[in-house]
Amino acid sequence: QEFNDQSTIRNIDKLGDLQQEEDELSIEFTAQYPKLISVRKQIKRVKNKILLNIKNLRSTLITKRKNLEKEKLKYETILKELPKQEKNLVGFQRDYEVNSKMYTYLLEKKSENELIKVASTSNYEMIDEAYIPREPIKPRSVILLLTAMIVGFILAIIISLLRALLIDKVVTHKEVKLMTRLPAYGVIPLYENAMFSTSKLKEAYHQLATNLQFSKHKALGSLILVSSNSSGEGKTTTTVNLAGVFQNSGYKTLVIDLNMRKPELHTHFGIDQQYAGMSTYLSQRDNLGDIIFSTNYPTLDIIPAGPIPPNPSELILSPRLNELFEILKHKYDYIFIDTSAYSEALETLYLMKFTTINLIVIREKVSKKSTITELESIVQEKGIENIGLVLKSVVKEEKSGKDLLGNTPIEGEKQYISQRPLKLN
Repeated sequence: QEFNDQSTIRNIDKLGDLQQEEDELSIEFTAQYPKLISVRKQIKRVKNKILLNIKNLRSTLITKRKNLEKEKLKYETILKELPKQEKNLVGFQRDYEVNSKMYTYLLEKKSENELIKVASTSNYEMIDEAYIPREPIKPRSVILLLTAMIVGFILAIIISLLRALLIDKVVTHKEVKLMTRLPAYGVIPLYENAMFSTSKLKEAYHQLATNLQFSKHKALGSLILVSSNSSGEGKTTTTVNLAGVFQNSGYKTLVIDLNMRKPELHTHFGIDQQYAGMSTYLSQRDNLGDIIFSTNYPTLDIIPAGPIPPNPSELILSPRLNELFEILKHKYDYIFIDTSAYSEALETLYLMKFTTINLIVIREKVSKKSTITELESIVQEKGIENIGLVLKSVVKEEKSGKDLLGNTPIEGEKQYISQRPLKLN
């Protein structure tokens, strides 16, 4: 196919310029000249990006070929099953005929027995008719039923009170909806001790995406921030899966990792974050074109966190970040931002003022009930009104399948969009 990956083409052009500059400097200066050393480092970095992009393009072609082979195998299997189905149909027809004859025979015997019964005379006489008492003598069922209802009602109240006092974790997603008026954009199922049900997980994420598109804050070029109260609640998984749903719908989508303390978004896409990312851009060491990486999918790009900086808060609070958002909103339909937990990094609350929608992930049996109270305080005190919830609900079901893009999932926190390496509750 025609090679038209714009990121790779730009890097190749840039590599040619750098090599030309290196040749000119090599003629005039020695190898220890600082600028010559800097140019050679840039050449090495650009070469690594070109190799990485070519590797991603090769993976894309391999994936498409495998999908075509799977389709071929599926239809071949269907054709092989046709003779077997025809044999089963003949067997069912034979069983139907046998059962129909047997049923007719039994009806005839029933009619014969009824005639015999009518023709025969009785040799006994009934003196008194038997009767059944209307109420049992013992036990008194009404009294027992009332007693059981009263005891059950009292026990239910006691258990509910103890549960509310002793359990600080969110038990069900329905409980969250009763505790707050914050909008819940979707409920994502989490499957315990089993492979997840792909169809239900797909349906949940598509419903979440639809709700976001029809929310009052929705607009093309939307900045959608995903966070949680603490780590381990599934915000990164939610970010990756949502981005996958939008890119599958044909929207030009970008994923940004602003969790500079514990970045993990790049691991879902098989990208090495040590070369470039948000940290190098905000510290003015790289340009925008150096930090945007293409993926296996034509409408999905990623900006990793980059090398972990010593001052992540200062970088995020810099005006350069807001300028970057304005540029990206004109290039992409949807931009998803994976951040640190807002209780662990106060700059996440600062970012919420610039985004279109702020999604907070609440996970059953992990998130605390106090999280809901804290969110309502943030709305009132910080004036951040575009906060919504994504509820992750535990479901017990034993099923298996593949994700939306053909990847085989693993047990644990389930993802139907991506798994490392990317092939992209």
